[in-house]
Amino acid sequence: HGGHASVQPVSPPAKATLPALAQDDAQAENRMFTANFTRAAPPQAAVPQLQLEEAMPDGNASSDAAQAGLMPEDCVDFDMRPDDLHAFVTTVLGLRFASLLQSPRWDNRAKALGALANVMRAPWVEADRRHRTQCWRCCALLLNRYVHDQIMPVQQASLDLFQVAFRDATGFVAKPELRRSLGVLIDRFIECLGYPNPQIQESARLCVHFAAVHPGLLGLGVVLARLHKRLAESTQRCGETASFCILVAVNSLARHFPGRVAEASDSRDAAEDTWTQFDLAPFVVLGLADHQSARVRGVAMEIAVRLHKAVGWDAMLPMLTTLRPAKMMLLKQKKKKKKKKKKKTKHI
Repeated sequence: HGGHASVQPVSPPAKATLPALAQDDAQAENRMFTANFTRAAPPQAAVPQLQLEEAMPDGNASSDAAQAGLMPEDCVDFDMRPDDLHAFVTTVLGLRFASLLQSPRWDNRAKALGALANVMRAPWVEADRRHRTQCWRCCALLLNRYVHDQIMPVQQASLDLFQVAFRDATGFVAKPELRRSLGVLIDRFIECLGYPNPQIQESARLCVHFAAVHPGLLGLGVVLARLHKRLAESTQRCGETASFCILVAVNSLARHFPGRVAEASDSRDAAEDTWTQFDLAPFVVLGLADHQSARVRGVAMEIAVRLHKAVGWDAMLPMLTTLRPAKMMLLKQKKKKKKKKKKKTKHI
């Protein structure tokens, strides 16, 4: 009024809202975390640039690491000191990534391992063979360190990383280096079979199974030999849980691969695609020992039945002479029950 313009009250600006992301959505959170390290490659770029330079150096980081003497070009150094490992991971993956892996917060370590799995799947990493090899070496070293982490989610993330890192490793990693790394890691996975957490047990069993089944990795013979070595150790060190999970892993491998009868003159080393009575009978003998629990003896009996079905009683009998007469009678009873079931099925 009176020629003066009225002043309208100005409402305060609305507060910025966070992206519509549920806090309990772990997968979406992991994708956001990984996006801080990588971004999609430009359409015409041969080697993509990264969003954050400090987060992930380019492909020249592998040569820098080699010149610094942190990692030989032909092998993974599992005896590397923690300080050298931190320096190598920093050179290849960036300071932020290495700092998160050393964080006292377990969720940061688990996120970093999950992001590393996503990095190994990235197309720009697959296009750069040399940098991909250095990233794979980081995976192998971090697996060796974190597979026995005291926090279960960190341990689970490291076990999940194994299959991602080693699925296509035969295409860009030298065979001696690959098999040496697998020889170290397979023992770590077998040790995880004795952990009390069922989820860790199953993840470790899948890693052992993957190392035996996937082409170009350890193969069936080496994995069975490592499992037998662990099972043959003293009960106090191996434990009932580890014995049970080892036999479950052996039974799974016997179910996946076909069996065959081998002569005494044949090599007792299992082939990469078949097993014989010489490969499975030692597990039956150790699993049916008097000190084993009922569930361990039950899995050993399942392996014996599978062995009898594949090679026959005459082929497996000489391998079981060390069993007590009561255990031999039990095996014969299983054999008779199986024959009766077959006759009833045919009659029906």
